[in-house]
Amino acid sequence: MRKFKLSLADFAIQSNNVHLLEEYHRENTLQPSEIGFDSTISVRWICQYGHEENESPKKRCHRLYCSICGPRRSGSLAQVHPDLLNIWSNQNSVSPYSIPPTYSKPIIWNCLKGHTW
Repeated sequence: MRKFKLSLADFAIQSNNVHLLEEYHRENTLQPSEIGFDSTISVRWICQYGHEENESPKKRCHRLYCSICGPRRSGSLAQVHPDLLNIWSNQNSVSPYSIPPTYSKPIIWNCLKGHTW
């Protein structure tokens, strides 16, 4: 096993970011105490809203939050703006539950009268 300076568990506690330990998926083969916080090995994460991501502890510890929820950990577009779900088009290649409220790529919308924009 590779040696590391600081485990993910120790980093989370020392930096007061224990939410990282809560988001570290239970099904990962390595425990938070067995992997370095700067490891580049891809592991599974699941945020409080259920968004699953695969990324390294190094990236997650640098960013400190779910990429779907965003920096305020506010949830997906659908969770923050449920009123938009009735005009969301099924032609979109992404789900409103898988993107942050600050998503900046073009989205297809359908108005209640059937118009698409």
